[in-house]
Amino acid sequence: MIESLKSRLIQIFKNHSLPRWLVLFIDMAAVFFAFLIAYMLRFNFEVYNFETTLAFNQAFIVLRIYTFFMLVFKSYSGMLRHSTLKDTYKLIFANTSALSILFLITLLSRRYEWPQLYNISLSILLINYTAVTVFLIFFRVFVKMFYEFSTSTVKDKKNVLIYGSGHLGVIVKRVIEGDPKSEYKVFGFIDDSKRIQGKSVNGSPVYSQKVLNKKYITEKNIKVFIIAINNIESARKKKVIESMMQLGCEILDTPSFDTWMNGQLQVKHLKKVALEDLLVRDP
Repeated sequence: MIESLKSRLIQIFKNHSLPRWLVLFIDMAAVFFAFLIAYMLRFNFEVYNFETTLAFNQAFIVLRIYTFFMLVFKSYSGMLRHSTLKDTYKLIFANTSALSILFLITLLSRRYEWPQLYNISLSILLINYTAVTVFLIFFRVFVKMFYEFSTSTVKDKKNVLIYGSGHLGVIVKRVIEGDPKSEYKVFGFIDDSKRIQGKSVNGSPVYSQKVLNKKYITEKNIKVFIIAINNIESARKKKVIESMMQLGCEILDTPSFDTWMNGQLQVKHLKKVALEDLLVRDP
């Protein structure tokens, strides 16, 4: 039953995704209603203690400013199922910028005695900012987790080590994790830089080449080794390939950027190493 449900969800995710305008609308709705709730919370939900018309008018001012910065930072533009830390930063920057402008408007209205409409309680603005930021981040995390659950399969996947934890390596990892049909599971990165070894990149640990021995490969059940370094020297590449062949791993190579379809890398683009890759010189 669970597998049947997952199959349906995979088909839905494959054919549909939330359009950007809908994500923006959800974000805007969250800002508007969070502000009204913050207003009521400020007055202990005693509605008769404040003017509801004023509250709604101030809510629309807050909504306009938040929407403006959402459009500037494009915090709504990323695919929710593939949300990254970068998307979270965009969201935080947009909300913080909006809060700063609203603070400024409130302080100026108090100093120069502007209409009450622009004198918004700072505590309400803070409550609204916190609630909106937490909700929107949670919303994106929930969609991402739901997607990963629905597209995961019971069948065993091949553990993968990615050689190179730089920009290309991270792209390869995201491509593998974002493809519900992928037969690979990223175990970690291998990197020659001692500065990165022992740390985590994009949620996966980074190891030194020193761990690559028969015992380690067997214990961790590593089946695939993917080379993901731009402009790697032929001699260095040859040495890495030969060492991994001796350990019995399947070796895949990441093609150059200009061969990616529409500038997008896909799992099917990862190719098995050719005999030419064992040449010391470029073929």
